[in-house]
Amino acid sequence: MKRSRFWAAVSLMNIAAGRLFLHNRPAFRPYLGQLRLEYYRRRELGPRSADFYAVFPECQTLAEPVRLIAELTAGGLTKAEIYYLAVIARGLRPQRIFEIGTFDGCAAAHFALNTDPQAQAIVFTLDLPPKTAEETVRFSETEREFLDQMRPAYYIRKYDPNKAVQLLYGDSMSYDFSPYYGQMDLVFVDGNHSRAFVDHDSREALRMLRPGGTILWHDYYGVPGEDVSDVLMGLAAEYPIRRIKDTALAVYRSDAGTASL
Repeated sequence: MKRSRFWAAVSLMNIAAGRLFLHNRPAFRPYLGQLRLEYYRRRELGPRSADFYAVFPECQTLAEPVRLIAELTAGGLTKAEIYYLAVIARGLRPQRIFEIGTFDGCAAAHFALNTDPQAQAIVFTLDLPPKTAEETVRFSETEREFLDQMRPAYYIRKYDPNKAVQLLYGDSMSYDFSPYYGQMDLVFVDGNHSRAFVDHDSREALRMLRPGGTILWHDYYGVPGEDVSDVLMGLAAEYPIRRIKDTALAVYRSDAGTASL
């Protein structure tokens, strides 16, 4: 355990945590994790939180209901986050979407299910090539836990009847994003969560965004020392990034002239 995490755990200790440590050791660490997240959620460091419909007012009234996958989903997205992604795709009606980090394709499939087929919407999603050796990329400890659950593009193959999703393969650190610069209505950043990747992927997302477009990041918890949080706290000094209340989603909505670096 890192020294910073050890002292963070000590600072969050209470009677309940002590009892779990003595009588239910497997539940001790998750409990401290939840305390830590709640503590920083209430401190609101970095981008401020806002209700979903305050950030996306045009999504309050939808002409058609959202479509959701009717089976249990794995990975890091909560049910609320999946619902919000579907609502954004339905409400904003993006024609060009780019996702960095396909995993099992849950997010991309929900984007595809809720875009307008008449508008010939396209969802580009980038992931590592099949059978890429894990040793070639530095994954975080949490990401390695998810690798065991991964079913590459499973939901895309099962829930993309209009073939709206285009699977792309490559390491985002070396991938050539330039053909997509200035073309994306929506970008979803949920790839490798190491600092160098998050910073690089975020900068590429900003370059891909068209004026008036939207960027979403996953796994923002506002905890100092966590790579996603640190990168977005830094970017928030340049861009009006907000956190969606009660989620790990952060969002930037551009207007004309603010998407360039």
